[in-house]
Amino acid sequence: MDPDGPRSFLRPRRVNQKACFTVADAGQLMLKLQALDETLRLTPFEDHPKLDLESIDVASGTYVIGSEDLFQVVKGISCAGLIPDVYIEAYRTMLQRRPYLNHFRKSDINKGYDPTFSEVRRILADIDALCGTELYGYIQKLDRDVKPFAFLRLPAELRLQVYSHLLPREAHIALLYTPHRNHQLSRLNLDILRVSHQLYDECVKYFYENRTLWMMAGRDQTGTLTDEYVGRAYETLAVMNTQTRLLFKRLEIMVQVWLLPPANIPASRRHYGIPPVSEPMRQIFALLPNLETVLFSFNPVKNSMFERGMPRVYRMREDILLWVLDSMPEPAPRIQWDISRSSPFWNDEHERVLRPKLEERTGMEMGESVLSRLGCLK
Repeated sequence: MDPDGPRSFLRPRRVNQKACFTVADAGQLMLKLQALDETLRLTPFEDHPKLDLESIDVASGTYVIGSEDLFQVVKGISCAGLIPDVYIEAYRTMLQRRPYLNHFRKSDINKGYDPTFSEVRRILADIDALCGTELYGYIQKLDRDVKPFAFLRLPAELRLQVYSHLLPREAHIALLYTPHRNHQLSRLNLDILRVSHQLYDECVKYFYENRTLWMMAGRDQTGTLTDEYVGRAYETLAVMNTQTRLLFKRLEIMVQVWLLPPANIPASRRHYGIPPVSEPMRQIFALLPNLETVLFSFNPVKNSMFERGMPRVYRMREDILLWVLDSMPEPAPRIQWDISRSSPFWNDEHERVLRPKLEERTGMEMGESVLSRLGCLK
């Protein structure tokens, strides 16, 4: 079986370099926040819903004392100049006794994503201390009147039913490649992840827990692709949240070899923020400390390769197997095998040599692979 190529990712359009947020911008931000605070403070609370907060304007082009300090507080926020707008939108929502929403959008494609109110809220107290405002106090006052999100009052079992409809999940999740080209992945709507931290945590746990992490250890005739495939899988895994990786307890490794160079090889790098490592397979196990089971499966080999190519295929499989086993931590996870679709043994002679090596190290406990479960190849 030739694997599918790497999953296609939408390439972000090339945009101009993000406009820098400067100390002068921080000064204008301070003036806007102070004007917003003054408007709220001078207006009776019952009249706040009637205020046209968006029309508040301030003079520009003047130096503002304290702007350097404010710059240090907000510089980690994308598009910090939008903080007043984000605050106003959340404040209006909470005035209606409804929870605020974290919107994921770009007001200006050249400046990156708008800040969410959760990001702004984390630094509101520091902003108040520098600007002499009470913006955080207004939010705290409204917090007491906002009605709890009704969905969170449902029993956990019912919430899980909702997650299963919004985020349909399979028994496996694949790194880089799908196990079979004819198996179509479900499209997911991730909007629910932006509702609240509690819903985000519950959805992530539901989506990743009790799933088999599937990867391929691929190799060509020269042996050079082993590190390439596993290295790309390592990068993909390394960018995951640490808590998410802790949810994986089962790993399946499909051993894939080619007598000719494959049509689709992994990109040289996928995540440039992740430094390359010299032993990617060993590092993958280090990233998955809660692994309990590792299952080995094998790609079915085309009949046309049988006569002349099979001895070489099985030697390469043996090399990959021993390489992966040598990379495992001590004590090693439980090892299982699925040889129902393709065996690691070529003939009786090869089995007499290889099987004792494997039985001595891992035993030969049988398990069910992703391909067997899907029934993709019959």
